[in-house]
Amino acid sequence: MRIFTASLLLLLAATLPAKAQFNVNTTTEQPKQVVTSVNKNEPTSANIDIAYQTAAQKKAERKALIKERNTFEFKGSITGVFNAYNLARTEVNGGENNLSLSGTLYLRNIYKKNLFKLDTRFDAAYGQVYQASDKWFNNQDKFSININPSWDFGTEGSRKNWAYSASLSFNSQFDKGYANRNEAKNGNLKSNFLSPATLNAGVGVKFTSPEKKFPININIDVLSCQTTFVNDPLLRQYRLNAENKVENIKNPYGMLVPRDSQTKYSGGVDADGNPIYLYSPCRFEGGSSVSLSLNVNFDRKGIVAYRTTMSSFYGWITDLTRESQHTDTNPYVHIIPTFTWNNTFDIKLVKYLTLQLKCDMFYDRQQLDKLQLTYFAQIGLSYTFKNK
Repeated sequence: MRIFTASLLLLLAATLPAKAQFNVNTTTEQPKQVVTSVNKNEPTSANIDIAYQTAAQKKAERKALIKERNTFEFKGSITGVFNAYNLARTEVNGGENNLSLSGTLYLRNIYKKNLFKLDTRFDAAYGQVYQASDKWFNNQDKFSININPSWDFGTEGSRKNWAYSASLSFNSQFDKGYANRNEAKNGNLKSNFLSPATLNAGVGVKFTSPEKKFPININIDVLSCQTTFVNDPLLRQYRLNAENKVENIKNPYGMLVPRDSQTKYSGGVDADGNPIYLYSPCRFEGGSSVSLSLNVNFDRKGIVAYRTTMSSFYGWITDLTRESQHTDTNPYVHIIPTFTWNNTFDIKLVKYLTLQLKCDMFYDRQQLDKLQLTYFAQIGLSYTFKNK
């Protein structure tokens, strides 16, 4: 029995290794895949860089487009002169302490897109002189605004030099004006803000010179309207004489007499006790006009620059709503053309020091049957900027 039991144990021991070989698992375990979820709405460094580059590129393109379509020019100058004397000097040679200040400003922007062009100009000059005895006195005062949109006929040949156009110009002054210092002491006013002021508007055609050395622009407004404003009532006063005819108290700047003078009674009387009436605050005229402008440098460095504007209005329709002082029945009255010519020379002496020469001409028979001239020369600090 013992022998049988021992034999059985040996047989089992011999068979165990073979059984173990058959129980070995031969399949390989697959690696686990790690899935990472990405939120598309969450910004990443790459997305931020792309967005930043796109925004910067759009901004640069927009800036380049604005510069390409716009030509901007700025000119400004300021001049000051001061003289002072002590009592001993004035007792021997005379003299009076005085101070003179003046400034000019010129702005121009030309916007062009395809066949459309918009030319905008602003020109202003203002000056004051101070003396110890008379205080401040205005010796230079004017401003003008000109807006000229146009649409080219075409892009080939001479068509690109001609365009349909409209024009709008406004001219006036900033402050009160007097003939001289004595008139200023007496309060004898000659002009004031918007008194007078002239507004011109018209439609027609425009010619632009193709020559870069002579860039002249000519506007021919077949239909045009000129409006003159006098806002200050003191400059619109008149009275009626014994024959019931109009007598001017001041220069009326061509203003018209209303149909019913009593409705324009100012409420005051003159030195003789006669009632004072008021002209209408504005005068309308229809007609045609022509204007030209030129802005040129005589050298490449811009040392000598010249700009000029010239305009003329021929009125053939007077105010249709009020009686004219020239006629009582016919509103179609031919008016002698007005004429305006402004000239400016800028001569650069050094970088920021410029000699400026100006000559302005104006003629309007309804205001005064004489040619009005203004001469002006100054040396002062100046600055010029152009984006092209």
